[in-house]
Amino acid sequence: QSVKDMLVFGPMSAPGDSVAEDSRLFWKEGSTLRFGTMREIYASFLKGSKLEVMSVVRHHDSPYSKSSFPTMDNSRIIFSPVGQVIDHGLREVHRVILHNGKSIEITEDHSLICSDGFTTKFYPCALPELDRIISVDDYPISIEDTSNFDEEMASFLGLWMADGSYCWADKDQTTTHGVEISTGNNSQIVGWLKRFSVRYKRDLFEAAVYKEVNENALSAHDLSAQYNMNMNYAHHIIWKIKNGWKPVRDKTKVFSIKGNGDVRLWSKELSSAVLSCFGNTRSATKRVPQFIFTSGNNMVAAFLRGYFSGDGSAHNGIRGSRVDCSSVNRHLLEDVSVLLDRLGIKHNITSGYIPSMWSKNKQYKLVVDSGLHVQKFLSNIGFIKNIPKMDNVKSKAKKHRELSLRGIRSIEKIGIKQVYDISVPSTEMFVVNGILCHNSGSLIVDKNNKAIALLFAGSDKVTVGIPIGRVL
Repeated sequence: QSVKDMLVFGPMSAPGDSVAEDSRLFWKEGSTLRFGTMREIYASFLKGSKLEVMSVVRHHDSPYSKSSFPTMDNSRIIFSPVGQVIDHGLREVHRVILHNGKSIEITEDHSLICSDGFTTKFYPCALPELDRIISVDDYPISIEDTSNFDEEMASFLGLWMADGSYCWADKDQTTTHGVEISTGNNSQIVGWLKRFSVRYKRDLFEAAVYKEVNENALSAHDLSAQYNMNMNYAHHIIWKIKNGWKPVRDKTKVFSIKGNGDVRLWSKELSSAVLSCFGNTRSATKRVPQFIFTSGNNMVAAFLRGYFSGDGSAHNGIRGSRVDCSSVNRHLLEDVSVLLDRLGIKHNITSGYIPSMWSKNKQYKLVVDSGLHVQKFLSNIGFIKNIPKMDNVKSKAKKHRELSLRGIRSIEKIGIKQVYDISVPSTEMFVVNGILCHNSGSLIVDKNNKAIALLFAGSDKVTVGIPIGRVL
């Protein structure tokens, strides 16, 4: 009892195997699904929230038994309760990139999981000795949509992320008149956008009303009678006009198209919605809107349908059919990779290449080329535009697996970063950046918040000498 009175369990800064603060993961805070960084889950932990992280449970045996380490056939993905989220301070980290393009930034002593145990010591010269690492390729997330957008709007946002820009009303880029999307004169995308624009006919109606009010000096009563509108709405329009409101460049229609296939949708309501999702961003800095990561699978599929219709393509080749997309923005493709994992579609991201001698920026490509997953992409996501008939779909995979073993493409030292770790008592591992990691131990601290020892999760043994050498 005297020992219990002396000790408390809690988070604190201490040495230990760790993951960089900007590494991303899914977790549950109560019943709410979250997606964010290690720094953000640490903040949630400090608030006292009940947290669960994505982990892997084995079908047999006990923790730390060699035969019970995850394999492709004996494991499944679950959400498991968090013991602690631990601040390990500033540490030197290495970036480990797998052959499928997934990457993680960890301290040299952090353990990832391979086919028959832990793999550790991640420094460049150790690369030839390291085993293949377990990658998580299918996230078991089933939730209802709670966003203010529907699937059609999600597809539009994906299309805009691929090929869209703003129609700014001023040089300071503070007000938008509408949005523009490059279609390459694709008739299916142009037709889809034209049908979509009908949702914003209110802008067109108010433009016509503006002309009537200015030319004929109509009152709110006149507007209500002439257009059979609600009197409050009529007063609102008159008030807007008197306070300097004008329709979008006096346009008489929402939809317009240039000769090169660039479509403009003249709607402040629509452009404001896009701006709220993406901010004032350019092609090289676009990212998937945060709410998409925690939306239902149908919304995720609709968003990807729009994006791949703009930036993606489908091919039939000698080696089989495939779906791919390209971008100079690797971070964007990593976001898309997370969404494909949400739907259980395996893929790879290339290491980057210079497409021509006149190019300065690296181009990255995300590829779905396994026949089983090409079929899954086409049936669950698909395209807005027409694609070639995929008649050369070959598949070596006998069945779908949530986990896969991936070799290591590269390891590089990237410098000092703030790092954190998570203890997961029931499974002793968690998923971050789509890679399976071993968990940290729970720190034992005294009432003065001074570390005494490190208790490994799932064990009743206390290590000696971490960090100050006291023995319990």
